[in-house]
Amino acid sequence: MPNDEPMAEASSSQSESEESDGGEIDISEQDASAIMTAEAALESNPYDYEGHANYISHVRRCGLQAKLKDAREVMHSLFPLGEGIWLEWLQDEVAAFESGSATREDVTRLHELAVQDYLSVNIWLSYLAFVSSGVQSGDSAAISEVRDLFERALTATSLHFSQGARVWAAYRQFEAGLVAPQEETSTASAQQPTEKVLALFRRQLAVPHAHSGATLAEWEHAGGAEDPRRKEVLAAHEAAMRSAGERAPFEAAIGEEGAAADTQLLGSYMSYLEFEKKKGDLARCQCLYERALAVFPVTHFLWLQYCSFLESRLLRQQDVNRLITSAYARATRNCPWVGQLWERRIRALHRAGAAEGELAAVYSEALAAHVPVREDVVRVVLAYAHYLKCKKELSQLQSLLTEAEKHLETRFQGELDHSLALPTFWAEAEAQLSEPAAAGEEHSGTTPGWQVWEAVLRSPLGWRRRAWAAAISFELRHGGPEKARKLYQRCHRRKLEDGGQARLLQDWLVFEGLFGDAQSYAEACTQADPILSELASAAAARAQADAEAAHASGAAAPRSARTAKPAAGKAPPILDPEEQKARRQAADPNFKPREKRAPSEAAAGDETKPPHPKRPRQAEQGNAEGGIAVDVASAKEDIQFDSRTAGKEAPLAEKATEPAPTFTAFVKHLAPVVGREQLEELFSGCGGIAEIRFGINPSTKKSKGFAYVEFKTEAGLKAACALDRTDFHGKHIFIAPSNKPKPSAGHDVPDKAPPGGGRAKQAPDPLDAEVAPVAPASTTMKPRAAFMPRAARLGSQAKPGPPKSNSDFRAMLLEPKT
Repeated sequence: MPNDEPMAEASSSQSESEESDGGEIDISEQDASAIMTAEAALESNPYDYEGHANYISHVRRCGLQAKLKDAREVMHSLFPLGEGIWLEWLQDEVAAFESGSATREDVTRLHELAVQDYLSVNIWLSYLAFVSSGVQSGDSAAISEVRDLFERALTATSLHFSQGARVWAAYRQFEAGLVAPQEETSTASAQQPTEKVLALFRRQLAVPHAHSGATLAEWEHAGGAEDPRRKEVLAAHEAAMRSAGERAPFEAAIGEEGAAADTQLLGSYMSYLEFEKKKGDLARCQCLYERALAVFPVTHFLWLQYCSFLESRLLRQQDVNRLITSAYARATRNCPWVGQLWERRIRALHRAGAAEGELAAVYSEALAAHVPVREDVVRVVLAYAHYLKCKKELSQLQSLLTEAEKHLETRFQGELDHSLALPTFWAEAEAQLSEPAAAGEEHSGTTPGWQVWEAVLRSPLGWRRRAWAAAISFELRHGGPEKARKLYQRCHRRKLEDGGQARLLQDWLVFEGLFGDAQSYAEACTQADPILSELASAAAARAQADAEAAHASGAAAPRSARTAKPAAGKAPPILDPEEQKARRQAADPNFKPREKRAPSEAAAGDETKPPHPKRPRQAEQGNAEGGIAVDVASAKEDIQFDSRTAGKEAPLAEKATEPAPTFTAFVKHLAPVVGREQLEELFSGCGGIAEIRFGINPSTKKSKGFAYVEFKTEAGLKAACALDRTDFHGKHIFIAPSNKPKPSAGHDVPDKAPPGGGRAKQAPDPLDAEVAPVAPASTTMKPRAAFMPRAARLGSQAKPGPPKSNSDFRAMLLEPKT
């Protein structure tokens, strides 16, 4: 039958478990099949967290204690365990101790491992209950040991706003239990433990937490009314209550323990952390970080922030290096795929003075963690290489970097190190560590470390300007200007990618200006100038072709095409000012020609109509009476302006309304593979998305690595911003609100200039309330009088007549006053 073989294996597994557990256990066929299936799945994929959890659940339900213990230890060696898995394991281990199949040391060791993974008040209470059980009041050594453990628990959990009071209560209960047996024999000896209980109350009442009122009532009942330090305790409690009131809104946003770990909860924790950082309490920040990491254990940027926070506050304190290295060790266990965490862990161990064997072991773990991004693996390699360089172990360093190159080539086939971080470090290290022994090599003309750059230049990276520039910079520092000049001569005819040849030739000319003489500079110009001219002509031809293609398709010409036209050898036509003005007016859709009136009509109109309180936007060359340019600023003083009339006749532009608010997020550091579908999946829990706009490179038609994502609601935008620094397709993306620039006061700043090349319209002046909209001002400036006598201005307005000449004005100015 087809099921004969699985049944035989199940029987074999069952018999083995019976022999190891020392008794017969009845396992159903369904459970046996489920266990075998889980074992096969874990054998093919040992890093399946859910697979381990399911396997442990099946084995525990069947009562296979030996298999259960092995399965838990294997899972713990690969992953940190959650609170639920730990509590089940501890419960089973305590039961085994009570039945005699486990020792007290085994249970204690297991509790020590449990409290190191995540902050859990329940695990600490289990540990405290086990250690304090059976302690006799006369055993001073055991009592001291339990008190030390309670102090450790308070250090870890006392600042937990909602759960910390449970540890305080357990500590007081333990101290009160020590008092009760002594009350019958000696009242004086019972007084000292009672003082310990009151001291615990005093300490707790000074700490803000959710149950401060209940704690105060318990203190009063326990003898707080007779406490000699009552006023001091009440003052501390009042300050703690104020502090608790400040934190209550943040705690309400976080909610109860066990809430769903979604983006909204993560955003609440981040806001709470920012609040605590501004308060500056290191212990509270650390406790809150531990609470957040217990809920989001695989959110790598949270680990990065936590470890960076510890380093920024504790970096100069040598006695806390263990705390920092422990945090990084926990971070890499939770997020082993993040190369930045491994790099920082190695550097932290180096800074703490760890042994070489420990550093080598961590480095091997990092390479085995299969970090998905090449740049992150390079950073890990450089961190360990820096340690060997500081030890001046050149042979070990060369061996390490050689093996690292092979590892990178195997893991990331076809990917190039565009950052050049590894060869730069390698060459510099060899040049620095080989300087004492480089005298013989100097005669042969070989710079120590040059073979590294020679290999790079012969690789596909040799077609990029950055590789040549880095190699030349290396030779300039360690080999001298003459060797750097030979590299320029070697590569100046090479067709480099992305316009690199022209930039490299320009760098060569700058180099000769700094380090060469007149002869070498002239030779460089002789070789570089023809190539630069050829490249400029080719670029201009391409730009012209793009412009013609864009014109044929009806699109606007690219900027490069517009700016590159003079370089193509076609000089722009020379136009006189009148032709230029006519062309501008023809291209301006807002331009409307004005109707000109005959001088007689203008004079007749002036006689029949009073002067109207309006004026053009800029000074005219001549007015209706005298043909004189009037100063606009001074003319306003003589115009009678009715604000009520102007307010009713003002154009609509004066009453511009506020634009509708948009909720747009700016997202950058996107991987090349990220498209619209990937972003929609990332922000699927942030409400509706109105629009997604990518930044596109016009030459390659590919994404520039950033995008604008517009959400329908403000809540969606905030939820999206909570995903800042998330690892997304191998990159740590940046997310922040995108706000439009606000217009300056009193002006309406448009998004772009109006068509036709004219100036953008400004908000209308109240004096122009009756003036119809006019075309944008021409770029040709009209002459304007900087000064006009007030008497002349009033005279021209009050006494219309023939135009006055300069001699008439001179006579008016020189006329003696009466």
